[in-house]
Amino acid sequence: MAAMTKEEFCEYWLKPDEHGRSALSYNEESIGEMECQFLSESAMFGDAGPGQGIGLQQMKAEHAKVIDRLTQFGAI
Repeated sequence: MAAMTKEEFCEYWLKPDEHGRSALSYNEESIGEMECQFLSESAMFGDAGPGQGIGLQQMKAEHAKVIDRLTQFGAI
């Protein structure tokens, strides 16, 4: 698989779909939902599913990398 160009990367993450939402927007929503689920399970039961916290950390780290790259490209 070939690496994306700067333009392809920015378009992939920022181009609105038919609902006016970008991949970045959907990703942020997914992180929020996962974090809410993690926090509520921790609050209600004192724990969360195995690996759930690590998965959330990984999602946030990958999201931060995308934000950094989009910022470097001057897209946001």
